[in-house]
Amino acid sequence: MSLLEDIVQALKLAEKPKFDQVMTTFKVTMAGFLIVGIIGFIIQLTATLLSTG
Repeated sequence: MSLLEDIVQALKLAEKPKFDQVMTTFKVTMAGFLIVGIIGFIIQLTATLLSTG
């Protein structure tokens, strides 16, 4: 029963994040997606150019 009590205690202490915290998390996540996408695009472009050229 200790695990259940710990979960209830954590939920009581939890609070809704402020809007600026949510926006910061969103911006960092989108930047990460953009970076991974650019790297994937460069790898795909390089592979395409090497296989056809």
